[in-house]
Amino acid sequence: MIDFLDNALRVPHNGISEEYVRSVIESKVRDGYLFLEKKIPGHLFINILQQWIEKFNPYDDYEKISIWIKRVKSLLEDARELI
Repeated sequence: MIDFLDNALRVPHNGISEEYVRSVIESKVRDGYLFLEKKIPGHLFINILQQWIEKFNPYDDYEKISIWIKRVKSLLEDARELI
């Protein structure tokens, strides 16, 4: 998941629409959230991650999405220590 986020906006997408790429980013992060919710249910971290997921807007510009990715990636890296 973390490697995916590292490469999500850097890798050329060979004709795939930017909107599709952004929807895949959101979907992958939501999958990661569901996984963590099962591993560490009720943990404060889960609430923070959920709040950040809800802030995702696929129509934001590149800079805002990059900031979002960096924050979520940081949260996921911290989560590795909890599971």
